[in-house]
Amino acid sequence: TQSTVSSGINAEYGGFSMGMFIDPYSFKSVSKRKDYFGQLPYFATDLDCPETASKPEECTWTDYFEAKVPCTDGQQAAIRCANQPFSVKGDLAVTTNSRGRSKFMCSVTAELYGQEYSSKQNFEAAILARSSSGQYTLISEDPRFKRGAFFAKATTTNMDQCFFCIYGVSDTMLWDMAINDSECSYKMDADQIWNELMSQSQGRMGGRNMVANFPEHHRG
Repeated sequence: TQSTVSSGINAEYGGFSMGMFIDPYSFKSVSKRKDYFGQLPYFATDLDCPETASKPEECTWTDYFEAKVPCTDGQQAAIRCANQPFSVKGDLAVTTNSRGRSKFMCSVTAELYGQEYSSKQNFEAAILARSSSGQYTLISEDPRFKRGAFFAKATTTNMDQCFFCIYGVSDTMLWDMAINDSECSYKMDADQIWNELMSQSQGRMGGRNMVANFPEHHRG
């Protein structure tokens, strides 16, 4: 068994800001089929760290040979260390052919406690355009996810080439934005866009809720 604070103590001792106990087989480099941990001997159990502890030496544990209850395979514990609990970043790439047909690729990568957090399973996205006069066009409300990114296609001949992708974790307020203004006639500002979208969608925040309430005449 382990205390709730011991993961953080060991992570900080290793130079990280935080840590959490996880299934050791959740690491990609460790395979259950090869049974890596099953080949190692147990050496301690009943780990306990007081709230005032700042290093592992201030914790207590029982050497395994003195344990009153034996351990079994599957009870091993591992600590995932990280400097922040959750991080996400996105990028929007746009290519347009000579006929004015554009292809959009919104790439989203995220980490949860230092481990990859699946964009395919946990994120949703929408791709939009903003004109120089502040008018919005919805390029795709539900872009297709494949090969690690969200994809959409649209004819953009009559649009200002000012595009952005909003992406976030489903059913949460964890949303962000990636901008592509490389061919735009003005510098796009993320804070301004958020404020305008919130205003036009009656203040409902969060991905599909916001896009679903987007004024109908702004849809592409």
